[in-house]
Amino acid sequence: MFSRFLRWLLARLRMRTLQLSGTHRGLTFKGKDMSSTITDLEKITLTVAELNSIGQPVPFVEIPQWASSVPSVAQIDVSEDGAVAVVTSLAAGTTRLTVTVDSLTGLYDVTVTSSPGVQLFITPGLPEPK
Repeated sequence: MFSRFLRWLLARLRMRTLQLSGTHRGLTFKGKDMSSTITDLEKITLTVAELNSIGQPVPFVEIPQWASSVPSVAQIDVSEDGAVAVVTSLAAGTTRLTVTVDSLTGLYDVTVTSSPGVQLFITPGLPEPK
């Protein structure tokens, strides 16, 4: 009976999950699979952590690998250790960002909308006399 419990406990301790956390417009968010809507030329900073079964961070065995399903919509600049990615929106559209590490995968869907442009109107005419 005790050995069965011990095997169950050891199996639970080996279970691992990924957690993504991010910062956008001063807000911080956490989860495994998330999404955001941003405007073009905005940035989101994402961090990935591997957690054990009781939610404590554990070191990566491999370097996390990041990818964008549509690179023309969002560009990913990854830190040397792979734990942090700065995502820059490039054009309107939707892309799925994927981070894979130690056979675990996290997803982040990004929808990029066009930012309102600035318009300048010039009315032709003569200068006003002083």
